[in-house]
Amino acid sequence: MNKDIFASFIVPIFNDVEKLAVTLDSIGAVVTERPIEIIIVDDDGPATNEADVYKLLENKGIQTQYLKKQNEGPYYARKYGFSKASGDYIIFVDCGDAVIPENCSQVVTELLSENTIDILVSDILSVENSVRSRKNILPKKHKAPLNSMPASDFFSQCNKNLLGTPGKIYSRATLSSAFASIDLPPGVCNAEDLLLFTTSLGYVKQVHYMNGYFYLYEVHEKSLSHDQRPGALQRRFYDKVCVADSVLSVISNNKDRGWTSLDGKLHRFFRKYRSSVLLHWIFKFPSDFTVAEKLKVIAYYVTTGVLFSSMWWKLSKKQFNYD
Repeated sequence: MNKDIFASFIVPIFNDVEKLAVTLDSIGAVVTERPIEIIIVDDDGPATNEADVYKLLENKGIQTQYLKKQNEGPYYARKYGFSKASGDYIIFVDCGDAVIPENCSQVVTELLSENTIDILVSDILSVENSVRSRKNILPKKHKAPLNSMPASDFFSQCNKNLLGTPGKIYSRATLSSAFASIDLPPGVCNAEDLLLFTTSLGYVKQVHYMNGYFYLYEVHEKSLSHDQRPGALQRRFYDKVCVADSVLSVISNNKDRGWTSLDGKLHRFFRKYRSSVLLHWIFKFPSDFTVAEKLKVIAYYVTTGVLFSSMWWKLSKKQFNYD
């Protein structure tokens, strides 16, 4: 392992290599005093991936690893990439997304070099149909470029709807603890980043918030979180159930050492999160769902006891959308 690497950018891919160029170009433009690396994790995509990736890497001039593994979904691709990473800090970048080089350079060379950080969270800049919009993780009252607060305070204040979005930097120690705690079935492709982030919060005392952004999130109609086709909707539903169950399992395991105030907040959140998923599906079942399929979904939730504060959860969601 190269101890001199400052930051590792981990990029999972599957069948989307045609979108990888913009991602690699943006990371390659990041300027730092210490070296960075790119780790591309092929989650058992098409056989042509390797040749296509190496072609894109020509003349990039940045240390890169190309890893191939069996298909288990993006969570396990990130975990495998982390196991091979050398950086002090880890940044996950989805294929087709981009970092903003000048902002990312500032974060890596100034904020991370001058501060001891377990998790750094930034606001999110998204682009949909060529229109960019900024969504804030925390309310606008946080004016300083860099803010530090206890993890429990951060979770109380944050926009819960954005916790699963990119724009986060993890220390190596934080991720080691989080990955070791999570037991997630292979194949989950939705909300797995929410699982990783909220679990990570349990292993830090302070969360650093950057009042700005360094990550550009590409939204399109076939994005996993926006695809409205029946099959994708059904997959998203079951994935979110699985993620909620996994987080609740992690929190339950913490009872041995005594629950913190954050554990209690996360437990309430994910109970309500599961109920919110159910409420959404009751109102928006795919049109091709049969009555039997609908009853099966509802029965699952009833028998597992997750019908809890659903309507209040829908009414209490916070949004911080600022330019």
